Amino acid sequence: MNDPTLSVVIPVRNEEGYIRECLDSVFACAVPADRFEVVVADGMSGDGTGAILIEYASRRPNLAVVANPRMSAAAGLNVGIRRARGRIVARVDGHTVLDPGYLETALSLLDGPESPAALVGGRPRAAGRGAVGKAIASATETLPGNGGAAYRAAKGGRFTDTVQNAAFRRDVFERCGGFREDVGCDEDEEFNFRALEKGERIFLTGAMTFRWYCRESFPALFRQYFFYGFYKPRVLALHPGSVRLRHAAPPALTLFMALCAASLAVRGSLPAPAWFVLALYAATLLVFSFLIGARRGALTGALAPAVYVTMHAAYGSGFLAGVVPAVLAKGGRRNDRNGEKGTR
Repeated sequence: MNDPTLSVVIPVRNEEGYIRECLDSVFACAVPADRFEVVVADGMSGDGTGAILIEYASRRPNLAVVANPRMSAAAGLNVGIRRARGRIVARVDGHTVLDPGYLETALSLLDGPESPAALVGGRPRAAGRGAVGKAIASATETLPGNGGAAYRAAKGGRFTDTVQNAAFRRDVFERCGGFREDVGCDEDEEFNFRALEKGERIFLTGAMTFRWYCRESFPALFRQYFFYGFYKPRVLALHPGSVRLRHAAPPALTLFMALCAASLAVRGSLPAPAWFVLALYAATLLVFSFLIGARRGALTGALAPAVYVTMHAAYGSGFLAGVVPAVLAKGGRRNDRNGEKGTR
């Protein structure tokens, strides 16, 4: 049998509540079955994910399941892509649902002599389950929740510096040496920056959209954003040219809040400029929360301020906690500039 053109690689761990919908959206694509394959790298799931994958593999000859004993998304991608046979790779997460035309568009943009870029991506549409999940999804779609990242509002087509869940040519993966497994949950952004440094281009298109399920509780949201923040200094240390204002805002806000708390504890008061900044921050969150409530309902709007504060505090504290480890890590790998170590 000829090798497929497209390999959809899905790293998963404990996704029993989402993986069926994800796989159904992948197999609903219009790409002929003999032209694409699906490789799921299961990170030792402890729920029902494994049984679901076995069920689907029994019915889908172009679905393969591989073990990912290191469990991280980066390790799963490396294992899955090395098992895959396609010359085009589409990374899909287990809690995402592809909209119609997603894979077809990725294939058309990457498989041909007129390809605009070596990596392409589209727009994620945040979705949530339950009251808190819906509030998190709604907040993620706004400026205070995403920092103005270009891929969050993709319309038309443009070149950019990063995308979520990129599809890319297999040779890019090989030239970059795979995904780094020492940058936590920032493996996709780090890979994108490394590809740019090697002269590749990333194309963002509004023709590729997908639904991305958010966390469903405040503790889960805090953990997610803490680790987003914790590994960000490591990625920025590796790629200083990728620093953006949205990366610095949450840690700066967290430091400011800590100083305000210390001032109130020691002096019992704050200077007028500090009160102004606090009032401006609170007013901004309330305005965006009111807009969310007007579109999504009163309960969603009422929960939105707590969502924003959780995101900002978690990311900011994680970022500050990650600065020293990032500096030490960079010092220990001066001879590993392109990320080849630890990914094979």
